[in-house]
Amino acid sequence: LHWRSEIWPTMSGKLAPPINTQQVERAVDALLNHVQRSKKSGGKEQLLDDSDPISVLIGMKTIPVTNGRSKPYMITLKHPLMNPEETEVCLFVKDPQRDFKDKMEAKGIKSIKRVIGVTKLKNKFKQYEAKRQLCASYDLFLADDRILPMLPHLIGKEFFRNKKQPLPVKLTRENWDVQFKSIFNATPFYLAEGLCSTVKAGHTGMDRKHIISNIVSALERVAEILPKKWQGIQAIHIKTHDSIALPIYHSLPNGTTIDLTAARATEDKTAGKRKAGEAEGEEDEHVGAKRRRFEKRSEARKALKPATTMKIAPKNAAKAAATPKKSCSRTGSCRKEHKYASSKG
Repeated sequence: LHWRSEIWPTMSGKLAPPINTQQVERAVDALLNHVQRSKKSGGKEQLLDDSDPISVLIGMKTIPVTNGRSKPYMITLKHPLMNPEETEVCLFVKDPQRDFKDKMEAKGIKSIKRVIGVTKLKNKFKQYEAKRQLCASYDLFLADDRILPMLPHLIGKEFFRNKKQPLPVKLTRENWDVQFKSIFNATPFYLAEGLCSTVKAGHTGMDRKHIISNIVSALERVAEILPKKWQGIQAIHIKTHDSIALPIYHSLPNGTTIDLTAARATEDKTAGKRKAGEAEGEEDEHVGAKRRRFEKRSEARKALKPATTMKIAPKNAAKAAATPKKSCSRTGSCRKEHKYASSKG
C-alpha cells in the first residue's frame, strides 16, 4: 500500500491532486460492501429506505484561519446528490412571508415545498419537539442570507446534529431559480476552526463510478479553498455514519512518500534493540531514584528523632490492666477490702 504525498505540476501549470485513484476505488468498494453486509445481517440499516451518506474527512497540518466565517463554501459536484423533484425543501425568509410566496408563484418555482417567516418560526416552533418534527419533515433547508445569523438560536441544535443547517440564498437578486438549481448540484463545505473538516461527496444509493468521481472533484475544489492548497492537507479519509474511516491520502511534513510495507519491516527489526536499551536505562534510573528517596527519608527521621519525646504505651498494657495485681498499697477500693478482712479476723 503506497500513499502518495508529493505534488506535481500539470501541463497547464496548475497543481494536480496527489490522489491515488486506485486507493479511492478500494475504499469506496469497502464501504459499499459494508452496507450490503449490514443489510443482509438484519441490522437497523435494513429498516431504512434512505441511502447512507458518504463523508470525506479532511485533516489539516495547521488550524486554518476562518475569520469568523459561518457561511459554507458550495462545492459543485459532477453528479448531484439530490433530485429536485423528489427532495422536500423548506425556505426561511424575512417577514412578511406572503410576499415571497407570491414571488415564487409568479416565477413558477415549484421546488420549494414550504416557506416560513421569522415571526412564525419564533412563535410556532418554540418547543423542542416542534423543532425536531420540523427538522425531520424536510430533506433540505434554505434561508435568506440576511436572516442567517439569527437562525442558530431559533432552530436549535437538532438541525446541526442532523447536518441540516440552512444553506444561504440571496433573495435580493432576481435569479432565484438559478440559485436553487446550483444548490441542488452542489454540496456545502464548512471550514471548521480546527484540524478536521468534513464534506459530503455521495451516498450509498449512487453508482460506484459517480461516487469516486464526486470524491475526486470535491477534493480538488476543497484544496483550492484551503490557504496552503494541497500542501496544507495532512490526511484524507472516507466513511459512512457507522463505518470506520478508510484512508485515501496521507502526507508527511517533509513531503516524502510513505511505503507502509517497508516502514513496518524496518520498525520490526529495530523494535527489539530499542526496547532492550530503553529497558536497561529505565531500570538504572529507577534504582537510583529509589535509593535517593530512601536516603532522604532516613535523613528526615534522624533530624526529627532528638526533638520528639513521645510516651509510647507498652504493647501489653491492656492485658496488664485486666489481670489483678499481686501487691497492694491499700489505697482506693483495696483499703476497704483490707479493713473488712482485719475486722473479720
